Amino acid sequence: MSKLFILLTILFGQQAFADVVISNANSTQKKLIEYSLSYLPAKIANSIKSSAIKFQVKSLNKNALNTPCDQLPYIYGEYQNGVVSLDKALLERALVSELDREDYSCKHKSYKKLFVSTVIHEAFHAYDLTKNKKDRVENDELFKSLGFFDLDRKKKNFNSFPMRSPNKYEYTNTREFVAVNFEYFILDSQFKCRRPNLYKAFESLLSVTPYPEQKCLEQNRMISLSDTQINKIVNMDMERVREIHYLFASKGQAIMSRFGHSMFKFVLCDKQLSLKDCRIRGENVVIGFLAQNGDENLNMLKGIFGKYNADIVVSDIDSMKRQYNRAEFRDLESYPLKLTPNQKERFVNHFLNLYWEYSGRYYFFTNNCADEAFRLLQVAYDESYIYDKEVATPIGIKKFLKKKGLIDESILADRKSAVSQGLLYESFFDKLDEGFQFVYKQYPRYFKAKKMVRNHSGDRHDEEREVTYRVKDIEKYSDLDVFKRREIIQKVLEAKPTRKTVLGLYVAETHAHFVTSNKILNFVQENVSIDKLSGDSLNIFKRIVELKNMIVFGQNIEGTGYGIPQGNEVESVITDEMVKAQEELNDLTSILREIFTELFDYEYKLIEESEFNKNLIKNYLRS
Repeated sequence: MSKLFILLTILFGQQAFADVVISNANSTQKKLIEYSLSYLPAKIANSIKSSAIKFQVKSLNKNALNTPCDQLPYIYGEYQNGVVSLDKALLERALVSELDREDYSCKHKSYKKLFVSTVIHEAFHAYDLTKNKKDRVENDELFKSLGFFDLDRKKKNFNSFPMRSPNKYEYTNTREFVAVNFEYFILDSQFKCRRPNLYKAFESLLSVTPYPEQKCLEQNRMISLSDTQINKIVNMDMERVREIHYLFASKGQAIMSRFGHSMFKFVLCDKQLSLKDCRIRGENVVIGFLAQNGDENLNMLKGIFGKYNADIVVSDIDSMKRQYNRAEFRDLESYPLKLTPNQKERFVNHFLNLYWEYSGRYYFFTNNCADEAFRLLQVAYDESYIYDKEVATPIGIKKFLKKKGLIDESILADRKSAVSQGLLYESFFDKLDEGFQFVYKQYPRYFKAKKMVRNHSGDRHDEEREVTYRVKDIEKYSDLDVFKRREIIQKVLEAKPTRKTVLGLYVAETHAHFVTSNKILNFVQENVSIDKLSGDSLNIFKRIVELKNMIVFGQNIEGTGYGIPQGNEVESVITDEMVKAQEELNDLTSILREIFTELFDYEYKLIEESEFNKNLIKNYLRS
């Protein structure tokens, strides 16, 4: 809010609200209430007057006034049936305080500003609740989406574990969300930089622009990839975001992947590069979402192995290719979204708010959550047609975007061209299977295995029977157990194959080892539990989470602030502190390995046996 605006409100605002009914208050108290009301935009001020909203001062609490930092229950104000009630004890404390004085360390920090914000907060309730239900701001789809609320009538909030908030009371319901954020829209000069999408939403709604001179020069737009194999900081400056793609992982064989997987890809580079070159030579940052888990008893093991309740994942395209193209033999289709400059800006800003505010900051490995991906699209496009639609699957999002003309599916018609342009990342199946087929065609008699099948006669008492089948492709070979693969390897090597054949066998076994290791680690992840660990072990896991968070993000976020960090709130620790953290993590990881080797002795021996298979082929090549 400009100095001129504040001066005008002081000179004329109190007079403008002199006709508002204020009861149980002396002249000094009335002046402070009128001064607080003078901050209201004309649209709300006129509504307050036309609705004849009354204000009264009364004792709203039996207990003594506390600071908001104490987090003890205290009512500062309330609105009911056309009357705004203001707590007398807070008003008296505000009269001996100053707006810019720090009386406590959280939220508005001064009792005077707390009182002003309370008047503004309750006045906003009065303004909103006098309107028809469907026209209220609390029911506006954009505001609900920006607050991570479900769009249905349940008003459920998905931000179960918020770490950065001006006041966590905002997540109580949509009514309190809009009122709390309205306080900061009016009173905090940094609100437009911390929560830019909300600032613009209020600005458009109320036709007022607080603090127009405020520049977001210190806004932190640096993010860190959450792939623990690399430590990389990426600049998400709006001018570097050339495109945003809907990244779709095609259907997989597993039950959880039969509808595909939803992600987004940011194509980043400086302006000097053409868009064509940017797609190939620029940075490709991929974001995805974890499924929401309502269990508040956080399991630190789930955090370490990718099941923490954090929901958003930031990675690079190479990591996604390893996961989907190689491990799961799935294509990645990258469709540029048709976005206006404003829509692109909303998308990026909402992503940054998700990154810093949504359910904590332990972002590890990815899983599917189409709901979260679609909510991001709703914020970006902000049109009735996208709010009215519920899309529950990744393939459903793809069909919706195609139907609305927001992506062009024809860009993948020429697959070779799409690959060269960074629009398609193909499954590794054909390349890996080529080496396998070279071996299989020479020794088909060795590639046989047995499995149990049940007769389909309809008799529930039918017993399973053993059948022999041919292992005809790389996927079937990778599904074999370690010892069956060893049997095949030994038979092939005993037949004295050519070097090219052995190399093909090595490629096949290397991929099979990759698949085996993933399966075992997934098994460990799903079957580990806290009750199998001692207290010391649990502390180790907690510390590993802290260290990974530090190394992955390369920065410490202070406990103050909300939204997108500003200025010195982000302290870089990539230097000596990060090196020490990496050393400590390495030591703890060794201890971690010993603990899990004991708990899952058989499973870890299978990984060793699988590694032995590779060495068999390696040693043959050397000979």
